Amino acid sequence: MNDEESIDIGRPAPAPAPAPAPSSRDDSFAIVAAPLRPVVVPPSLDDEPLVTERDAPTRSLDDSDVDLPPATSRNVARSLVTTAVRDREPVRTLGDTVSLREIDRGQLYYFTELTGLMGRKVEHRWIYRGRVEGTMRFQVGSNRWRASSRKTVLPNQKGEWRVIVVDEAGRTLGGSRLVVE
Repeated sequence: MNDEESIDIGRPAPAPAPAPAPSSRDDSFAIVAAPLRPVVVPPSLDDEPLVTERDAPTRSLDDSDVDLPPATSRNVARSLVTTAVRDREPVRTLGDTVSLREIDRGQLYYFTELTGLMGRKVEHRWIYRGRVEGTMRFQVGSNRWRASSRKTVLPNQKGEWRVIVVDEAGRTLGGSRLVVE
């Protein structure tokens, strides 16, 4: 159920590949990352780990385990779910609820702007119905770094989705919540 791929994020991104043909199931992920100019970041409000087990991609999480910290923290300047990422920036910020009809090919993107994490490993975890449905791991290449992951939501996956940013120590740095109708 989890497909994972990584790309070398230390070089300029290649030209985007043509969109794949629609299929009944696509658990693909993509990552786009680049250094940024300095930004003002609020202090951390929550450094407690959300998920204590690492690398168990289909484990179940109780509702008490999925309380999200603020979308921004000491290390996450921006965190949002969007319909696309162009020129390393989110195209459209989605509200708390989105119709699957509004999402091109069912693809959602999770965009983060990370600060102060150079050289550390971070991951985006996509959670649906208490289960980790996808994980995208990457290494942060500078003190200001933008990264995004992509998840295809199938018609039978309507409901609440959560995406969290987790560091290599298992601490949740930020996250977003979205209901797909």
